[in-house]
Amino acid sequence: MSNSPEFSSGVHKHLLAGLNLFNKALLKSEADIATAVDVLEGTLDDYSTGPIIHFSLRPEHPYAFEFMISSVKDVTSAYILGFVLDKFSSNATSFSSSLGYEIVSRLSRSLSQLPHPSNKLPEGLDDRCRHTQIAPTILEDLFTLLQSSFFEEAEPSNRKTGQQSKTSRRKNTTRAHAEIEDRLSQALGSRVPETRESAKDIMQSTIDEQKDTLKFFFTLLQRFEIAELVRNAFFQGNIPQDSSPITGGDPLQADLYFPSVAGFGEWRILCSHAFLSDMTRDNALSKAVLGRLRELSLGCFSETNRKRLTRKSPIDIFRARLPGGERLVYLIDVVPEFGIDYGIQVLRVLGIYTMDKLKRTDWDKIGRYRARKGREYIEKCKARKSPGAFFYDPMTCGGTPTQVATIATDSNPQEVEDVDEIHRLFDLEQYSILSQNVMRDVLEGHAYSHVFQVSWEEKEVVEFTKSSFVLGRSGTGKTTVIVFKIFGIERAWQNRGSVGPRPRQLFITKSRLLADKVEQDYVNLLFSISEDPETPQYIRDRIQLWKSRRKNDVLDPDDAQHTRDDLPEKFSELQDGHFPLFITVDTLWSLLEADMKPPPSKSRYSRPQRRNDKWLGDTDLVTFDVFRREYWRHLPQNLTKGIVPSVAFSDIIGIIKGSEKSLESSNHAVNRGTYESLTNRNYALFEAYQRLKRERCQRDLADRTHDLLDGMKENGLKGALVDFVYVDEVQDLLLIDARLIISLCRNPDGFLWAGDTAQTISIGSTFSFKELGAFVYRYQRSIRAVRGTPSQPKGFQLLVNYRSHGGIVKCANAIIQLLQRFPGAIDVLQPEAGVAGKEIPVFFHSECLPSRERDFFLLSTGRLCKLGSKQCIIVRDEAARQKLKSDIGPVAIILTLSNSKGLEYDDVILYNFFGESANANLWRHLTDAQLHPLEDLKHTPLIYELKSLYVAITRARHRLWIVDHSDVCLPIKWHLLDLGLVVEPPTTRCPLENFADRSTAEEWSEAGKRLLNHGEFEEAAMAFENAGDVYLKAVAVACHRREVARDIPESATKRRREAFLAAAGAFEHCATMADNEEEERSRYIGSRAMLCRNQAPPGGCENSKESGDDAVSLIKTFKVDQETTERIKQVARLSYLEAKNLDDAEELFDDDEEKMEFVIEHELGVARAIILGKQEKYGEAVRQYLEEGQELNALQVALDHIDDVTQDPEAFDSIVTKILWRYLSFGCRGWPENIRIPAYMIRELLDTIPLRELRVREQKMLYLFGLIFHGQLSTTSRKTLANHILRCYPLDPFDKKFKLLALDLYFDDMSSALDVSSQSGIVSSLHLFYEYSLLMRNAALDRAPWDSPWLCTLFQIEKDGEDSMPEELPEQSAVSLSRARLSEQVKRLLWERLDTRISEKDRMSSRLSLFDPCIQLALHGSCRLDHTASHHLDEGWFNRRVRFHLQQVMILDNLHAFGRTEFPERVKKQRLLLGALENALNPLTYFSGSIASLKEDLIPEATDGFVTVKQWAFDVLYKLDPSRAELQGAFLTNLYKAFMLARLRKEGRTIDNCLFRIPSARRQRHPRLVVRDPSGHRIYTLPDFLAFMDGSGDLAQGIKFFRYMVQERLPVDLAVLCTVVERLFGLTIMTAKHRELGSLHGVLLPRTWILTLWEDFFKFKDRRLAPLGNLAHATENLLKDIYTGEYQRHAIIDPWNRYSKNKAPNFSKDIPPKYLQDLCVARIFRCFCLLGENFRAHRKNVVQVAFSLRKVYSPESRAFHVRYINSRHWSALADALYQSTTSPFDHLVRLHLESSPISGPQTPGVDLITFKDTNAIPNLLQSHLGGHPSATITTRENTGGPHVAIYGQVTDGIDGTGDLSGYQHVEEAVEYSADDAIDIGDGEGPDSLDRSREASIIQKAVRRYLLESVEASSDDELKIGRDRLFKACKASANAVHPRYRKIYLGPVPHLLLCLERIISSARKSKDKIKARRAGATLQELSDLAFQQTEMK
Repeated sequence: MSNSPEFSSGVHKHLLAGLNLFNKALLKSEADIATAVDVLEGTLDDYSTGPIIHFSLRPEHPYAFEFMISSVKDVTSAYILGFVLDKFSSNATSFSSSLGYEIVSRLSRSLSQLPHPSNKLPEGLDDRCRHTQIAPTILEDLFTLLQSSFFEEAEPSNRKTGQQSKTSRRKNTTRAHAEIEDRLSQALGSRVPETRESAKDIMQSTIDEQKDTLKFFFTLLQRFEIAELVRNAFFQGNIPQDSSPITGGDPLQADLYFPSVAGFGEWRILCSHAFLSDMTRDNALSKAVLGRLRELSLGCFSETNRKRLTRKSPIDIFRARLPGGERLVYLIDVVPEFGIDYGIQVLRVLGIYTMDKLKRTDWDKIGRYRARKGREYIEKCKARKSPGAFFYDPMTCGGTPTQVATIATDSNPQEVEDVDEIHRLFDLEQYSILSQNVMRDVLEGHAYSHVFQVSWEEKEVVEFTKSSFVLGRSGTGKTTVIVFKIFGIERAWQNRGSVGPRPRQLFITKSRLLADKVEQDYVNLLFSISEDPETPQYIRDRIQLWKSRRKNDVLDPDDAQHTRDDLPEKFSELQDGHFPLFITVDTLWSLLEADMKPPPSKSRYSRPQRRNDKWLGDTDLVTFDVFRREYWRHLPQNLTKGIVPSVAFSDIIGIIKGSEKSLESSNHAVNRGTYESLTNRNYALFEAYQRLKRERCQRDLADRTHDLLDGMKENGLKGALVDFVYVDEVQDLLLIDARLIISLCRNPDGFLWAGDTAQTISIGSTFSFKELGAFVYRYQRSIRAVRGTPSQPKGFQLLVNYRSHGGIVKCANAIIQLLQRFPGAIDVLQPEAGVAGKEIPVFFHSECLPSRERDFFLLSTGRLCKLGSKQCIIVRDEAARQKLKSDIGPVAIILTLSNSKGLEYDDVILYNFFGESANANLWRHLTDAQLHPLEDLKHTPLIYELKSLYVAITRARHRLWIVDHSDVCLPIKWHLLDLGLVVEPPTTRCPLENFADRSTAEEWSEAGKRLLNHGEFEEAAMAFENAGDVYLKAVAVACHRREVARDIPESATKRRREAFLAAAGAFEHCATMADNEEEERSRYIGSRAMLCRNQAPPGGCENSKESGDDAVSLIKTFKVDQETTERIKQVARLSYLEAKNLDDAEELFDDDEEKMEFVIEHELGVARAIILGKQEKYGEAVRQYLEEGQELNALQVALDHIDDVTQDPEAFDSIVTKILWRYLSFGCRGWPENIRIPAYMIRELLDTIPLRELRVREQKMLYLFGLIFHGQLSTTSRKTLANHILRCYPLDPFDKKFKLLALDLYFDDMSSALDVSSQSGIVSSLHLFYEYSLLMRNAALDRAPWDSPWLCTLFQIEKDGEDSMPEELPEQSAVSLSRARLSEQVKRLLWERLDTRISEKDRMSSRLSLFDPCIQLALHGSCRLDHTASHHLDEGWFNRRVRFHLQQVMILDNLHAFGRTEFPERVKKQRLLLGALENALNPLTYFSGSIASLKEDLIPEATDGFVTVKQWAFDVLYKLDPSRAELQGAFLTNLYKAFMLARLRKEGRTIDNCLFRIPSARRQRHPRLVVRDPSGHRIYTLPDFLAFMDGSGDLAQGIKFFRYMVQERLPVDLAVLCTVVERLFGLTIMTAKHRELGSLHGVLLPRTWILTLWEDFFKFKDRRLAPLGNLAHATENLLKDIYTGEYQRHAIIDPWNRYSKNKAPNFSKDIPPKYLQDLCVARIFRCFCLLGENFRAHRKNVVQVAFSLRKVYSPESRAFHVRYINSRHWSALADALYQSTTSPFDHLVRLHLESSPISGPQTPGVDLITFKDTNAIPNLLQSHLGGHPSATITTRENTGGPHVAIYGQVTDGIDGTGDLSGYQHVEEAVEYSADDAIDIGDGEGPDSLDRSREASIIQKAVRRYLLESVEASSDDELKIGRDRLFKACKASANAVHPRYRKIYLGPVPHLLLCLERIISSARKSKDKIKARRAGATLQELSDLAFQQTEMK
């Protein structure tokens, strides 16, 4: 192995030099192993892993590799495994020599050779080891066979089976091959390969199998039991142990056994503390008593020593005679003894009694009290072992301890009343063994504390040598066993000879008071052994350290975090002398953080961020108080509603961030799914909290712990580990805190966790002891390789309450039982027992209380009752406490519930606990809790309430009164009354007269000190006042004022400042009263620290001068304290820099960096700009000048250093934004004359800026500003502006403001801006104008232009947060407006500007004839006239024409969006533009195209434009009112045109579905469309027309209405009329042909007709069809009316009579009036010809119509219809038909069914469209768009020519007979009957639709209109602001949960308005402060600086 190329070179030897893991000589302890493992894991990488593995595999290092794998973490093991797997060779020849196989082979040997228990190998190990050994042989044999001819193909006869017999195969193999085959057969069995492929597969599977085996071996090495065997094998049995005394040999067991006094006998003497105190007062008596006790200890029970006092008691009590009349009283007891596992008989001394007191005492009662322990106890006490007369030896007693029970409540009342003294004698008194130390203290007069007797359960906990969990309710002795165990471990180490270092013991708790108390108890025990001459010196040093710490019994006034001055700053600096260490979690975490570099709190949250944090106070830690006070109101209300803050905080800290699962997440938080599955609450609340916390740069309790865990994971723990850890009140910690605590201890069995989850009122702690135990054990097992193997922790329960009486204990048990009904709410224990019983708690409610709350505290004299020092009142929270104190004053100690924890009082009044509850409605769930378990998480607030109630109850020792004035308490009251655990008092006027106790001054002083140390300064002040201690009262008052000042939010600057000054004065007053110099210095330092913090000058030194020079001279000349020096320097700096005197300020700064930081912090912008200029940072200087409003200075710097400035993009943008945009913005032309900046500087700026170095966008912008600066556009500049500058796509915010500014300049002169010289020119100009109007619309309709960056820049809007502009205007031209007024003014001015330019545009475009078709060209084929009409009519022209009219629509729509156009004018313009557009789409002249020629891809505006057209069309349809006479003439025209335009878009709501809902369809009726049927019913005919239009009806209805229209000569535009006729004829021909033939075979129609009518054809083809004769007859009549002019005279408005109300207007403005009639006749006659062409039966009729028209009056123009009228036979008419439909837009097509034969030649001029499927016809027609027939008809006279041939297969017309009989006898009048339409007598039909939705829309519109009218008339800024914010909230109200919308739309707008005003006020105040600094005195500068700091 040493020859490995990876190692032999020696290159990697330096990597192995520091790896101690393989050097057993250096691994002397577990800590050494842990360090070596950490170093190894930090070294492993791709470069070093190979050499390290090779080194560990050396033969001289047995089990080194195995030890390495079993010691490293799982992730490191996986990394090494992956590295080795890659080293497996896939080549059979090199497999056995590869690193992978070498390791797997080694592990197979080493693992099988380990001494496994019972010699039983782990499952699967034996088989895998065997396969590993034979794997190389298998691979080599298979490889050999593959290289030979062993696998030759079998004979063909054998191929069928795919096998070859072994016999035949052996014939072809050598002997060597046969041996190989035998070996493979033995190794593989049936798997012997038969082919090469199978052999290769087996080779690969063998290699894969070895890889799996390697994985299996690595998994084994990670198992605990295997790792232990590997460690033992590596160290060859000499496993290293720590130098700590806990490892090696027997573990340390607490040694609390103290031998009896020298010369005493076997009987142990138990002496109470009171007894020992009595002995210290009289030395002679002490000697006599000790002599008598010595006799008793020797077992001498003579008559003088053993006089029985009891007569009938099961337990005997004796007396021994003393000199004089006093007697020593004792009894024989059985107690556990430290150091042994059984009990012994002892003598319990009750005291020294006089004869009088002896006689007055009922000893039988005392004996019966002791007999409560049971019969077994009595028998053990009475057992005697007598070696002789009057002599007895103590007996030992085995068995388990007996449980103590309380006195029954039904006992003798007198006995219950008197038992209190007995309880105090036996249970509350501490009994210690009379040892040598105790006797010495008695003789020397010391009253030290000693180890006293404990219960069996407590003794077991103290002496248990493994980890343990101690659960006990309040008062059960949890803390006592911890103190004794710490003291006992220390003594055990001493008794072992103090070998090795002292055990490091660490006590941790949440409460600083508890930590101090436990330490004091420990030190008191040290006092008891300190007088021993053999006491070690470190004990005396520890006592001296404690004395020095407690010398000043008042906290440091400025110690907000309660730091320890006796401890180092870092955990790593702790020495043995600091242990045992009693510390709080906060202090311990601070020590650990100090070792992190940088500490997480510093690296994550920078100091500037914390300093700028205003509303979280002076701490960066989010506690529950901070969360409730500051966070809760900032969280979204939709998330906090229904959740109390305590539950939310507990979930966040305890579950999401503090649970075990949070350790598995990279972000240290439980994911959403896990949390919501546990709690059914919204995870979004936590996310909102996290965002808010990040914004404020804070961290919470869980963050702090995770920071430490991450730091330790990254950097390790610095410093020595501890040996024992004791955690008290563990329920107040987080689960993740336990992991950090475990990391501090090297001893896996050195933990004691004590607590009670019933007392979990610390918000955030949510775990149970069961969860804690499982978590601790799992984690310890995971680190066993480093810390050793832990034993399963043992749980102990302490169930005897030594503090409270039985009645109180039972009441508390009832609360525990309620808590146990909530699964998981509390750890389930056996009910605790009290050792005495007295008064049952009293419950005051309703009639038991006076009507006024204050009267409860009155005496019969009318004065307030004062309670004693051992009595207190407990209220729910601080608010309740202050309220009660204001009512009754300082008559009692009043504590809040949370602050009372850790304190106990004889008597407690729990006052209004239920009435002050924030969860009052939850108490009613107690009834449910009594019946069945409730969900824990659902009722978390109630659980917290019950735990709080439990804590309050257990604060009482003797008496408990529950007083509540509300009915909230009734559920718990009834529950406790039913159980008999409380009583209701009799009604009394003054209940407190018998309750109050009196206390001495000493008792009040002791209570005051206890309260002072507990942080209850206000109550401590009252106690010291009652004690008469003026000094300590002053100290308490000062501390209280300090805390009040700290609680004031930093936003309340003045009040906070005054409060701290008052506290400072109070401390200074204490300093004048202090008894010693040290206390005086402490108080004075505290005062100065607070003054410095709050910028309050403590003296007059810095106010003595009024100039910076004098102040600086003062601190240079005189010796001034550092604090004052810094303040003077700060003020002088402000003075110099404000005056721009940088040279004098230079000496006040250490360097330029400090000076710049000061300038930035105090916002000295001009000074900063000067400094930047000196530093040649010209770009930054320009920006700073502009921020300060110094435009001239900025511009001068820019001109002087133009190259540097332009290279700084931010500086260039600042110049453009704050100078050019400000003075050359929208509407500006030329440079203003009334501003400070001269025009020549701007001209120089525009000329000197190097454009080539700028981006294209910036070049365009400067070019535009140059045009505006010069104020006019030349022709060249206009072209440049249009063709280059305005090409900005897409419109981002920059392009929007820039483009609108450019377009506004461009359209200053409309006559120059609009190019009317060509069609493309005008549409391009209108496209720019449309963009202009769109941008103007967007700007005007912006609801908050002050919040839109592009509008603020364009219009130079500056806001101040309110509904007005800033008071100090930058220029004279600026105006101050409210927000509402600003919006209105912007909209009005933009509308006026746009309206003027649109009017000019309309004036110019109305005279254009660029898009009019040339009639001369249509008539003669050429035109010689000089006019602008179009001569090139094609699709391009058609679509340009449509685009032109569409642009007009869109531009006007942008103007109408302003909402300032009057309704009649708006509707009128809409109808005119829609009419013009529809005329362009469906012109009267067929040679001008039709809607089928529309190509939207040729119209850029089509997508948005036709949406607008559809909206307008809907508006027109819904605004039609034919009931008004002035609207009747154009009704049908507008109706049809609007319908056709609305059909252009099928998206969304279609017109086909809404046509019957327009008002004119039912309510608003055209009088000429109403007819009466023969029965007298009035029938409205319009629905027939509507049904025909939208396709919901049939052709019969359309023909019927057409006949009625012709008959009544209803006014309709001629183009519309022709379109309707063509639509009727086209649909009728297609429908009739389809019904006749079943297809459209033989149909001859224009191509565009078929395409346009195709959709409607499919609707009508199967519906009712009127006879063709009806249609033909009506059309003939219409044709005659138009031909003769009758129809025009009745229905069409004359060009000279524009005011006819009952006639239709003429929309065909592009056609000269004289040609209208001619064109109309031609179009209608063409329809006749198409009818004849498709149905031969009607040809004769058509010829007759032409003949009849020739006889009547001929119109003025006959150019277009003359070909039809002059035709005398059908062939001429057919020829006219074919010639009329040969245009670029359309041509005739004949449809031919593919399966039908073609008869005769193809008709010239007609396209033959052959189809197979009818549905494919539209696609076929689309494919013929570009082709037009070129052939024309040549045979005009031969009617039997081609027409006969083509129609030879077609039958006669639809009438069937071929004659016109039906046609000639059609009724002239159209008859309507009741079956055709509804009765309209009442205005509504029987099937009228529900119009509630329409009514609702109208109602809302009216309300909106009225509201806007009221708002517009108001000038109240507050009202305008509220309305504006209300609208904004209303617009987003849909995103708010409906439950909260009332709040969102109610108080929220008001709050937002207040916030705006506050922000505005703050901004103005800040500006005023900066303005006032100029010329201010030093004191004023100091005050202004303080104000500015407070405002940040």
